[in-house]
Amino acid sequence: MFRSTTKTKHDQAVLIEANKYYSAGYTVTADHNVFYPQPSKIGDFIPDVYAKRVVLGTLVEIVLEVETFDSVLSDEANKQAIAFRFWVNQYPERRNFKQVVV
Repeated sequence: MFRSTTKTKHDQAVLIEANKYYSAGYTVTADHNVFYPQPSKIGDFIPDVYAKRVVLGTLVEIVLEVETFDSVLSDEANKQAIAFRFWVNQYPERRNFKQVVV
C-alpha cells in the first residue's frame, strides 16, 4: 500500500518525539506507530504522544500533537488543540501541550 510523504513525515516525527520523552525517563504512549501503546482519548481525540513521569514527587504529564504543513490549519487540528489545551489547564501537573509542525 502506498503511503504519502506527508503521512510518513508525520509518523516519523511522532516516533522521534516519543523516543525523546522516553529517553528523558517518561512513560510514553504514542499513536501511529508500533513501538508504543496507543494513548487514551482526551476529549474526543487521541494525542500523537502522551508522556508522564514523577518529578520531585509530582506527576508531570505532557501531550504532544504532530501536524504537517498540510494539516496545521485544518479544523481538526484546531479542535484537537482546543481539547488538549483545555485538558492541560485543568491541573497544574499537566505541564504542557505542544504542537510540532513537520
